Amino acid sequence: RTTEQSTELHALIRRGRWDDVLPPRLYPDNIRSDDEDEDEIYDDDEHDDIDPNGQIRRPLHSYHNTKSRLRDARTWLVHRQSKTRALPLHLALQQQSHVPFPVIEYIVQLFPDAVRLCDPSDSMLALHWAAWSRQDEAVINYLADQYREAATARDRYGRLPMHIAAEYGVCGS
Repeated sequence: RTTEQSTELHALIRRGRWDDVLPPRLYPDNIRSDDEDEDEIYDDDEHDDIDPNGQIRRPLHSYHNTKSRLRDARTWLVHRQSKTRALPLHLALQQQSHVPFPVIEYIVQLFPDAVRLCDPSDSMLALHWAAWSRQDEAVINYLADQYREAATARDRYGRLPMHIAAEYGVCGS
């Protein structure tokens, strides 16, 4: 599926709302804020979000037991200006901050083929994006283990993920 409108998962990833990406049973203590109360996680009213059109949206964890999470993980978001496409996994890895490993692992579990897919306009797989955004070594190793062929895949400029890692200064590349 392809859309120009953000799904719940895309919107949460764009905002870096990692605690709302994971279902409550998977929340690692290091992602949740110290002052967050355990009961508050399940209080949907406290975590409602408002989309750009002013409509209230429920956080992703409020519909984790439905088909929506699987549909969202497989949905390509089309950037209106550039017309490039991104799956939620790619969007998360395009963030300029480190994405917690459990979030990446969860998104890959929702849609394992995401590690093998790329937008034909840039030919960057998840491993390329992880190297580009200087993700933690655990994330890079996990993505490489999920799709070993990614290490030898070239982007549209002919770069391997290790070339991108060296270019952007990822340690251990």
